[in-house]
Amino acid sequence: MEKRSAAREKPAWRQLTGAQQRVLRCIRRHGPLTREQLGARLAWPASSVSREVSPLLAQHAVFSNPPGARRRNAVLSGASTLGYAIGIEMGFERVRAAIIDFNGRPTGSVKEYRPDRRDPEAFLRCTQKVLRELLVASPLGKQVMGIGIGFADRAAWNPAQAFARDQPARGAPPLVESLQETFELPVASRTDAACAALGEWRSGRLRGVEDGLFLLYEQGIGLGIVANGRVVFGGWNDAGEIGHIPVVDDGEYCQCGNVGCLETIAADWALRSKARQIVATDGQVGFRRAPNARPQVDELCAMAAAGDLLARNMLTKAGRGIGRALAISASLFDPVVIVLGGALSAPDVYEPLIAPIRDTFQSLTAHRTPQPIRIETSALGRDATVIGAAELVFAEVLG
Repeated sequence: MEKRSAAREKPAWRQLTGAQQRVLRCIRRHGPLTREQLGARLAWPASSVSREVSPLLAQHAVFSNPPGARRRNAVLSGASTLGYAIGIEMGFERVRAAIIDFNGRPTGSVKEYRPDRRDPEAFLRCTQKVLRELLVASPLGKQVMGIGIGFADRAAWNPAQAFARDQPARGAPPLVESLQETFELPVASRTDAACAALGEWRSGRLRGVEDGLFLLYEQGIGLGIVANGRVVFGGWNDAGEIGHIPVVDDGEYCQCGNVGCLETIAADWALRSKARQIVATDGQVGFRRAPNARPQVDELCAMAAAGDLLARNMLTKAGRGIGRALAISASLFDPVVIVLGGALSAPDVYEPLIAPIRDTFQSLTAHRTPQPIRIETSALGRDATVIGAAELVFAEVLG
């Protein structure tokens, strides 16, 4: 495989002084700030703030709103061009990636590829392909600081498991080692739910939240945890595996090997499997309205909204299971807000699933009044994991 040249342009971040970098880190951490707020956060006098901010404004590393170097109430924000990182979401069947700027926004459309087979080698080839395209074809490729990867449920049946799992006793996982060697860039990897929570904490509904939860609903179900202003990864990078909490004693076997996991009644893959079985039996009048023989969860939601009793019952059972699991998680972590992400970030489509989640959660946490926990949908949509994966790089490189 052809490696990238070691001669690289210095990212703009590297050209700043240590004090200037502290200013930008503070703005990234807390959002746009006035000079007075910046001084309070950094414990600097006004003269020190002015000394460091003035050259940043002149270099267009910091912008003032409204413009003007001496406006006391002007709000300072960092320039998006100070640095870039690649964020990758590695799901069960697809790889999504984008170059993310310093302010946590994709610089273009998020690219999506599907491996030709569901095995580790195919996922690795697919990841290499999208990285080459982003690093070589994009004019921003030379300014990329590193690569972050958020990968899906790491149970043994997941094709990404064989090369994406962190093993602290043995060093970096094979995927990280391979990509570092090929592209000569630092690579960081965490679970997709943790990355999604990090992305939402960086520039979404969890911005400024010290304690919150992010429910990632894709093909599997994961939970991102923000505690004391930090995303929790866990000792083995497995924090938040809410989808594999047993919720039914005599339930079905899960693909992870356990019995009665939340995913067996509520995950995308489980609902699609049940729908296919019902359609195949041709025994339910309602399901004959399915648009195809393999209805997706969004199609089940549309059918439920149109009055299909069976689809509605399936989604209600799934939503109650998720709501119960979230109520248990809320008792453990005491969040102020829970964000529903992944597919659930489209509430107009998934309302038949979201409604029982909210109702069950609220009924099981009603004792918390007058401090109820808010449930909101993601502000970043399905890009939260990609943005959060890039944030892994920024957190490591920028400090």
